[in-house]
Amino acid sequence: MAAFVLPVALQNQSSALLQISSAQSSSCGYCSPVSSGKKAVARFAAEMDKVFKSAPMFASIVPKDFTIPKLASDGGAGNGGSAGNGGSGGRGDGEGEGDEKRGGVQGLWAAYEKVLKEQPLLTKSFTSFVGFALGDILAQNFLKKEGSEGFDWARFLRLSSFGFVVHAPTGHWFYGNLDNLIKGNGIAQVASKVAIDQVLWAPIFTFMFFTYTGLLEGKSVSQIVEKIKNDTVTAVTGSWKVWPIAHAINFRFISTENRILYINSIQIFYNVFLSWLASKDSGAAKEEGEEGADGLITEEKEKPADPKADKKKD
Repeated sequence: MAAFVLPVALQNQSSALLQISSAQSSSCGYCSPVSSGKKAVARFAAEMDKVFKSAPMFASIVPKDFTIPKLASDGGAGNGGSAGNGGSGGRGDGEGEGDEKRGGVQGLWAAYEKVLKEQPLLTKSFTSFVGFALGDILAQNFLKKEGSEGFDWARFLRLSSFGFVVHAPTGHWFYGNLDNLIKGNGIAQVASKVAIDQVLWAPIFTFMFFTYTGLLEGKSVSQIVEKIKNDTVTAVTGSWKVWPIAHAINFRFISTENRILYINSIQIFYNVFLSWLASKDSGAAKEEGEEGADGLITEEKEKPADPKADKKKD
């Protein structure tokens, strides 16, 4: 008996749904097939809920308060396209929930904005994690060190965790305070922000970067200091080649909340440079006769002959 009740009930409900879907399609000239499909699925779930509660075989085993979860629909336009008499998910004023439940890129952006509003710092941290992770992946694939074998996961974790732990929280604090200190996006305000960012923040950021990656790499304090001395100028001047124009656009057009996302979209490629710089041997001998950071002494150049010494020998 149970094997008969359910298929019959489902068949009856399916026929009813087909009629409903057909009627809605004919009365709604602008409804898309996808929209109609979503509404049909939602209506099917509602009808199935009635089946579960009415069939005798389920009445004894299914709790009375059990309901099939409602699927998100994009709202209906109502009978005959009426905005005020919408069906189960009607638009009301013509907007309704349908405009909020968009798909594709718009849907992803809406979801990101929603999470960013609810958890701004955590969202920015994950954004920077992805930006630095992608930058290191590109660096390890296209700027491989001589003698390196395979993918360096320790290096990958150092770079990506820096984005999560340091870059996003400090950037959230710095750019938030900078926007509060210098309000507006006029030419003077933008120029001031770019100058402060590149003259003040770039060296501080470089110091934090080399310190964090050095500590996770197990370097001593003296080695980290040596790294900072040798490579800070390279890092800051490299920043000056990329970020003044990028930040001019940033401070002119991008909202405070979305600065970290914008920065990471560009910094993915700049992080390739940072990843290479962090993995580069600090204090590498610029010329023969200098001591490298690894403590090895390279071959000394021959000293020029001292004519005075030769005369004394004579």
